[in-house]
This record gives sequence, structure tokens and C-alpha cells, in this order.
Amino acid sequence: MNTEILKLIGELDDFFYLDQPEEEKIEIAEHELGLTFSEEYKDYVRTGGAICGGGIELTGITDFERLNVVAVTKKERVLNPLIPNNMYVVEVVGIDRMVVLQDETGVIYTAQPGLY
Repeated sequence: MNTEILKLIGELDDFFYLDQPEEEKIEIAEHELGLTFSEEYKDYVRTGGAICGGGIELTGITDFERLNVVAVTKKERVLNPLIPNNMYVVEVVGIDRMVVLQDETGVIYTAQPGLY
């Protein structure tokens, strides 16, 4: 993520980062999902693992399973097998099972089971 986006996110009410990961954990997560994270996503998780604030919870590299990108992506792949293998979950919106996905190039998508 560019620094402007991180700055805006940092201004959210009740904002906090979770678990700033070691570089090796990012590589392990990529291996477990069989993909490469976008450079933007890697920059984001290097900054603070995962983000919560202002009603937004973004996945990342964290021990907090509900926000762990590996655990969440694997779960969502089961619930919606149409999610391509080169995408990972950035956010579970919580409305109608909608999720926000990102591909290896950094493009963002939304998906719902049965409506991908």
C-alpha cells in the first residue's frame, strides 16, 4: 500500500496494528497459499501485520486467526470454490458473505459465494 493509504487508515477511530511479522512469516504464508502477495500487500503487513479500526478489519500475517490471511483465505476458498488460486482475502466484509480479494498484481476484487 502506498504511504498515503496507510496514513488514512492510521487516522481511523480505534485504529491499531496487530503482530508486526518477521519477513520469513510472509514467505511462509505465501507458500501455504501457493501464491505471491502483491508488493503493496507485503508493504502493508510489514508495517503492522494486520489492521483494525473504524469498523474495518484487514487480514494480514498475524497469530489472530480471524484476521490471519492464510486461515481466512483457506476458509473462503472452501466456501466459494470459484475464488482463483492466485487471490487472497484482504477483508471479510460481513454482509452477504462478501469478501474483498487481491491478486498478485495488487488488483482488488469482491466476491460472494455463488456470485463470483
